[in-house]
Amino acid sequence: MPSSFEKVVVSESGVELAYTDSGAVESKSGSYTTVIAIHGMFFAAPVFKKVQACASSKGVRIIALNRRNYSGSTPFTPEEFNVLVNGSDEEKHSWLKERGHEIARFIVALIKEKNLPKISPDGKTGGIVILGWSVGAGEANAVIAHADTLEAETRSILGAYVRGLILHEAAPLLYGLPMPEKNWAPFAVETIPPELRFPYFNQWVTAYFDHGDLSKRDLNSLEYVLPSSSRSGTIFRMSKVEQQEMIGSNDESAGDGPYIMGFTPQLNAVFRKALFDQSTKALFPKLKISCLAGEKSAAFGIAGVWSIEEEATKLGVADSINFTIAPGFNHFTHWDAPESTVDLYLQLTNAAPISISESQSRPEVKVQQARWVELQPLLLEHGYQLRPRYHPNWKPSWKGPWNFYKHMCDCPDWIGLRRPNLIDAIRMKDGAKVVIKQVILEYDNVPILQYLNSAEMRKDSRNNAVPLLDVIPLPGKAEDDSKHYMLLVMPMLFPFMSLHLPFRHVKEVIDALDQLIQGLQFLHKHNVAHRDACRLNFMMDPTNVIPSSFHHAKDFYQPDGKTRIDFRDRCSVVPVKYYLIDFETAERFAPNVGCVGFYGQVKDLGAVIRKFIEEYEGLDFLAPLSEAMRHDDPEIRLTAGKSLEKFQNIVSLLEEADFSREIWIRNSAPELRVVQTIPPKVKPSSFCNPFLSAFRTCIWWGTSLAN
Repeated sequence: MPSSFEKVVVSESGVELAYTDSGAVESKSGSYTTVIAIHGMFFAAPVFKKVQACASSKGVRIIALNRRNYSGSTPFTPEEFNVLVNGSDEEKHSWLKERGHEIARFIVALIKEKNLPKISPDGKTGGIVILGWSVGAGEANAVIAHADTLEAETRSILGAYVRGLILHEAAPLLYGLPMPEKNWAPFAVETIPPELRFPYFNQWVTAYFDHGDLSKRDLNSLEYVLPSSSRSGTIFRMSKVEQQEMIGSNDESAGDGPYIMGFTPQLNAVFRKALFDQSTKALFPKLKISCLAGEKSAAFGIAGVWSIEEEATKLGVADSINFTIAPGFNHFTHWDAPESTVDLYLQLTNAAPISISESQSRPEVKVQQARWVELQPLLLEHGYQLRPRYHPNWKPSWKGPWNFYKHMCDCPDWIGLRRPNLIDAIRMKDGAKVVIKQVILEYDNVPILQYLNSAEMRKDSRNNAVPLLDVIPLPGKAEDDSKHYMLLVMPMLFPFMSLHLPFRHVKEVIDALDQLIQGLQFLHKHNVAHRDACRLNFMMDPTNVIPSSFHHAKDFYQPDGKTRIDFRDRCSVVPVKYYLIDFETAERFAPNVGCVGFYGQVKDLGAVIRKFIEEYEGLDFLAPLSEAMRHDDPEIRLTAGKSLEKFQNIVSLLEEADFSREIWIRNSAPELRVVQTIPPKVKPSSFCNPFLSAFRTCIWWGTSLAN
C-alpha cells in the first residue's frame, strides 16, 4: 500500500476508506472546488495521481478514494461478498445503499477534518464535485440517490456542499441500461486464454479508437474491437512501478464482475433517482450533472453518454444535463492529458461548454427546436409569442459581444424544452402564460377534450379537464395526408405534487382530493374514461400560489431560469384549481354502456392518495380510502361516486383543528421544514430582487453549518 494513503473511518463497525489528496489550494478568496474521484475496475485511486499533481495550479483540490476491497480500504466481509454473488434484490439494494452511505460519510468527514470550502455565493467554486469514473459511476450515483436515508447531520452537510456530479465514461450497464448489441470486451472472448484476458483488457481499455461520425449518434458507427494505430494506448506510458501501484490484484477486483453484471435493477434505480428524481433536486439544489466521454475512448463510454441522453430526452430533461464528447480524449485522459482534463472537469462543473460546437455536443438541440422555429411566424399571427430561442433570427446571447454572463448555461435563452412537442408562450392580448402542444387529431383524442371544453360542460364546477384555450390547425405532411396535425393551446400549469411546492396543511390536501374525486365522478357521469389518472397528469393553477411565476422548462426557478421560485401556502389563496391533463389514452362511451376503464381510473386515483400517505406525515387517516379505491377485485373496488361518499365521511370525522394542522414530507431534514412562503397579499414584484431571493433560498436550504 502506498505510504501516501490516508484513511477515514466511515461506519460504526470500523470500515475505512483509503485515499490520496492533492492538498489544500492557496487562493486570495480562500475558496476552491474539491473533486472527490471514485475509480473504476482494476485501476484504483493512483490512476488520478497526474491530475492531482497539477490540481493546485488549476485552483482545485482532488481527493481520490479507493473503493471497498481495494488497497488500503476495508475488504468486503464474507457476508458482503455473498450478497454480491448470491444476494436477493432487496439485499443488493441494501448493499449498494451502504456503499453510497460509506462514501457520503467519507466526504462529510473530510469536510470537517480538512475544513473544505463551502459553495461560493455564485455557485461556481467551492463545494464538492463527485466524479464517478468508469465503474465508479455506479457508486457516485448511489451517494446522491441514497443521501435522503442518511443520518440527519450527514444528509444536511452533504446537501449543502455537493454541487456537481460528473459521470465520466461508464458503460450503459452501470446505469442499468442495455448495452449495445455489438458490445465487445476481452473477458467475453473464449479463444483468449484465461491468463491473458486480464493483460489484454488493460491494453484494450487504455487504447485509442477511431470511430465513425459521432454527430450521427449511431451505435453502428462505433469501433468496438480494434484500437487505433495512430497512437499507442495509455498503458504504454505507465511504468511497471506505476502499474503495480494502481492496478488492483485479482482478489481486490473480485467483486467488480458480480457487481457490474448482477446489479442491473439496483444500478438503474440509483441512476434514475440521482439524475431525474425531484426529491434529489430538493436535497441538492446546487447540483449540476455532467456526462462525459472522449471521442477516442472505447465504445462503451460513448454509448453510456448516449444512453443517458436518450433517457433524459424521453423525460424532457435533457437540457438540464451537460452531455459532452471531448475531442481527442480516450478512457484514460486523466493520465495522458491531465491539465486539459482538469480544465474540462472545471468547465463542466461550471456548466460551461468545451471548445466544440453546440451542434456537435448537443445535436438534439437543433432537432427539438427546428419545428417550433418553423411554427413561430404562424403562432405570432395567432397572437402567441415564443421565447427568443425559437425565433427564426435568434442569435445565442452568450456569443454576443455584450454577454454579461460567464457561461452559456447561465443565459436565459440557453434553456430549451421540457418535452419536444410542448412549448411555453405568451398570449399577447393579455400577457397570459400558455403552453402549446403539437398533436395529431386521430391519435390524441382531441374531440374528447373539445367536448369537455364545450360551454355546456364548463358550466359544471366539477369539470377539471384542462382548459382548451385555442386550436390551431397545421398543414398536413405531404407523405401522409390522412393525419390532421394541430396545436392545442392551454394554460401553463404546475405539477400538483412537487417537492418544490409542498403541501403544508391538511386542508390543502383535502381541497385537492375533493376536486380530483369530483372530477373523476364528472368524467364517469359523461361516459369518459381517462385511463391514465396518475399523479403526473394532475396539475394545478399556480397563478396565486407562485406570484413570481416560473420557468416552464425548469419549474423550480423563476422565468429567469436562475432564481428559485417563491410560493404561498395553498390554503392562504383559496381556491386553488386542479386539472387533469393528457387525454391521449381517453375514451368516450355511449350512454348506459359499462366501462372497465372507470374502475381502473379509480384505482389510479387511489394510488395517488397512497402516494400522499407515503410522502407526508400525518395523512394516515386517508389509508382506508386509498385501500378501498385500489382493491384488486373491480367488483369490490369503489366507484367514483362511492369514493366521494367515503372521502366525505372521513373528512366529516375530522376536528376543526385538524384542517389547519401542518404536515411535512416524511424523513425530511429539519432545515427543509423552514419553507419559504410569502404573505398572500404581497405583490410579486417585491420578491424579484435577487438579493432577497438569495436570502430566502439560504433560509430554505438551511444554515445549520454556519451555526
